[in-house]
Amino acid sequence: MYGRRVGGAVLAAILVTVLGIVVLASAAGAKPQKGRTVELDVRDNEFSEALTVPKGTRIMFVNVGRNDHNVIPTSEDDEFLHIPTSRLQPDESVGVWLNKPGKYRFYCSLHGTRAAGMRGAITVKG
Repeated sequence: MYGRRVGGAVLAAILVTVLGIVVLASAAGAKPQKGRTVELDVRDNEFSEALTVPKGTRIMFVNVGRNDHNVIPTSEDDEFLHIPTSRLQPDESVGVWLNKPGKYRFYCSLHGTRAAGMRGAITVKG
């Protein structure tokens, strides 16, 4: 079209470069960033993992288990008390924004207590 044809080797090099950029962008997007939403799986008898996120992150608790669960704070932190559900059914999710630095500990009262059983924690960095 413009006087030259792109050879197979050149086309393959361009494709590899583009795919590399996409993979790097996906890996960078996996880390929580300020103002982002991060999912935390609620499994049967456990929360997926302890998280560390920047302030201003929205945490989405997603019930990937087969049983109902809930998310109850273990302390009297005002910001974390506003989880808008008492029961999280399978395949449901609920979100909460964490805007203050600190450690937010929680548990499922249906499958544990403040001291044992199904517990989790989120650390919010300022």
